[in-house]
Amino acid sequence: MEYHRDRFQDMSLMLMDEDELIAVLPSNRDGNTLLSHGGLTYGGLLTGTHISTPQVLRIFTTLFAYLQDAGIAHFVYRPSPYIYHRFPAQDDHYAFHLSGASWDRSGILSVVDLRHRLPYQKRRERGRKAALKAGLTVRKTNDLAAYWSFLEVVLHEGHNAKPVHTLNEITRLMHRFPDHISLHAAYLHEQMIAGVIVYESDVVARAQYIAAGNVGKENHALDLLFTHLLDEVYAHKWYFDFGTSYNGLNLNVGLIEQKEGFGARAVALDQFRLDLIHWHPNLIEQALQ
Repeated sequence: MEYHRDRFQDMSLMLMDEDELIAVLPSNRDGNTLLSHGGLTYGGLLTGTHISTPQVLRIFTTLFAYLQDAGIAHFVYRPSPYIYHRFPAQDDHYAFHLSGASWDRSGILSVVDLRHRLPYQKRRERGRKAALKAGLTVRKTNDLAAYWSFLEVVLHEGHNAKPVHTLNEITRLMHRFPDHISLHAAYLHEQMIAGVIVYESDVVARAQYIAAGNVGKENHALDLLFTHLLDEVYAHKWYFDFGTSYNGLNLNVGLIEQKEGFGARAVALDQFRLDLIHWHPNLIEQALQ
């Protein structure tokens, strides 16, 4: 998160059991509101595998009391979607339910379950074959500067937008995490015509900054690129996350249909809001009796 530390008042927390670190919470403060974390797509409490549900509930009891004492009135909490868990770990949902939190908003990720694949849509298969026939190739590349220039043009022309990360920021991230962030691109006669940045966790490969120019669209470059990633590069993962396809309440139907053509289906991206001025430890403690 360091690349955008100047944009947020960090209030990330470590939770200790005597001298043992048992949980961390990436979070930032905005006035009397705590967000987990405003600069992340999702966050939530991070724990080890040895933590039990009663322990998690006690962790949140301690956390909420600490936040009250720190003058935090509202806690906006965006837990990690279950696909990013190495083991089941949705105790936090239960803790917020017991505490009287409200369901603040929801979005969806389009996710391929790589262990239980759905067949490709026929249109995606036809596109892949057409791309191969046209002579397109796909490979991993370190030419981030070339891709960022290409991406900026595509985003500006198609959406009057620009990447959230600058070239320096994404370069810095990739250099710090060379085994976890990579660029894959499609080429026609050595011309880069489409690409995607992929973030890897232990069990998930997540696509970000997907782009295809006019030549790429005409030659079905993304069909070839993503079937290659799903069938070969990331077939060993549990899930492939295509990310979101909406802006507020408006769903980009064409975009999500494209992702679903690769076998992706919806995973909820929820957010909770707890008004700490109304919270009392008994709300959780009575569940532990």
